[in-house]
Amino acid sequence: MNPELWMEDLLTSMGLGLEMTHYVLLGIGSILLLVVCVLGNFVTKRFIVQGIQKFIENSKNDWDDIFLKNKVFNSLSTLVPLILIQYLSVPILSNFSFLIPFVYIVVKVSLVWVITSVLVKALKAMEEVSTKIPSFLNSFLG
Repeated sequence: MNPELWMEDLLTSMGLGLEMTHYVLLGIGSILLLVVCVLGNFVTKRFIVQGIQKFIENSKNDWDDIFLKNKVFNSLSTLVPLILIQYLSVPILSNFSFLIPFVYIVVKVSLVWVITSVLVKALKAMEEVSTKIPSFLNSFLG
C-alpha cells in the first residue's frame, strides 16, 4: 500500500479535512526530508570526507595537505543534502505541484553556489601549492 495514501486515509478518518490533511502531510514530509538531509550530511562528513582526510594525512605529498588545510573537501558534503532535496521534494510536494519548480530553481542555484565555492577553494589551494614548487617560483607567472 502507498504510505502517502495510507497516511491520508488515517488523517481523514481522524476528522481532518482533505485540504488540512495535505498541509499535515507536507509538514510531515518536510520534517522527514530535513532528517534525511541532516543524516546524509552527517554520513558524508563522517565517512567520506574523513576517509579522504585520513588518506591525505597518510600520503607523502605536501600539496594535498594544502587542499585539506583550505577545507576543499568539507564543502563537498553540502552537495548531498541538496541532491536529496532535489529528488525527494517531488513526492513531498505532490499535492502542491506549483512549488516544485521553485524548489528546483533554489536547489540548482544552491548547487552552483556550492560548486563555485569548492572550485574557488581548490584554486586558492593550487595557488598556494604553486608558490611552494621551485619551478613555478622562477617562471614569469610567479
